[in-house]
Amino acid sequence: MYDVIVVGGGIAGLSAAQVLGRAHRNTLVVLGGEPRNAPADGIHGVPTRDGAPPAEFIREATAELERYPSVTVRRDSAITVDGGRGDFVVQLGNGEFVGGRRLILATGVTDDLPEIEGLTQRWGRSVLHCPYCHGWEVSGGALAVIALSVLDAYMAAHLTQWSKDVLFCVNGVELYESQYVTLNSAGVRVHPGKVVGLRGSGPGFGSIEFEDGQTVTRDALFIQAPTRQRSSLPADLGCELLDDGSVAVDELGKTSVDGVYAAGDMARRQSQEPGLTFVATAMNDGVLTAIAVNRELFFTSLEFG
Repeated sequence: MYDVIVVGGGIAGLSAAQVLGRAHRNTLVVLGGEPRNAPADGIHGVPTRDGAPPAEFIREATAELERYPSVTVRRDSAITVDGGRGDFVVQLGNGEFVGGRRLILATGVTDDLPEIEGLTQRWGRSVLHCPYCHGWEVSGGALAVIALSVLDAYMAAHLTQWSKDVLFCVNGVELYESQYVTLNSAGVRVHPGKVVGLRGSGPGFGSIEFEDGQTVTRDALFIQAPTRQRSSLPADLGCELLDDGSVAVDELGKTSVDGVYAAGDMARRQSQEPGLTFVATAMNDGVLTAIAVNRELFFTSLEFG
């Protein structure tokens, strides 16, 4: 019986595991698959690690856990969870069952990329999702935004902080008149056509091809793809989900299910704006959630002896 089982080996889960290890908590970390930012060239917004490749960053964070003897790392997946607070039973991918008193979910989300030819192989390199994460690297370049929802007009306007050459591809989305006013005020050019493909050799960007056959050369492209939970465990456990599919948590990372916590980009507080998911915030979530779990376990042991 572990004190805590952390499901997910991204930076949120690893940050939680490190805090728990430093508190001498008997902790199991189930690593699972690659983190969401695996395709990116580097991480940003983390002092001293600016530009570090995601795989290297995760590998070093995982290796650091070896100094804490109470932390066990398993390269496996969590298939099912039964039981409840104080007695969770997790089935691993190899068929083994392990028990834990508390559960921290850090399984992350998956981006549902649109079916546009040439987009997937460029994702995370020249097709980007966040100007704060990747805008600096393409500053001053010829940029574009492909609309997937009406909110994308505001990202296109905001991108002019990084480059004055921004093209907004309406892509069949019906915009409000006020959004056209915003785009015009920001100096964003608008193309009314629907995007059918991205052209160019290798992961680098070349041009956008529209339904009418017209092409426009660009240096980089931004899209805000919707996300979904990477794991079915939150739904299987009955965790409350918010409108955007995030797991609802309180300020301490508690979900609606007693004894279950969630951290990282899979979870969100009701007061938090959707989409504010960064490496640094995931680290913060993992640390705060681990402290909350440890304190709950400690004071529960005082109450019941």
